[in-house]
Amino acid sequence: MTVTEETERHICAECTDFIGCGDWGLCCKSAKYEDLCYDFTPACERFKPGRKISPTILYTTPDGKGMAREFTVKACWGRWVDLAKQTIAEGNTDVRIVDFDGSKHPRLLWHPEYERSES
Repeated sequence: MTVTEETERHICAECTDFIGCGDWGLCCKSAKYEDLCYDFTPACERFKPGRKISPTILYTTPDGKGMAREFTVKACWGRWVDLAKQTIAEGNTDVRIVDFDGSKHPRLLWHPEYERSES
């Protein structure tokens, strides 16, 4: 990917095409499979301004309590999904990853029944 003068001040995590960390080439929905990048990688010429997401895992415990998990440090998308799957393995239900963007209904980013939604 070529970084241009126009995009050099931007990073992948700030792009609307960013879909997670660079493991297995899954960082960018418009890049070729072999392209690897991470949230801090300088954006390429396809950069489209987006907003950094703040993922939170919401779930219901076996005794019916609604809970939320957040990372205190920045983690890649694959780590979020791993933690969500671990939350399911612990016997919790209604597990999903959402983005609290200030709206009344947070955007759904991941659910165990389907791949991450990019709407």
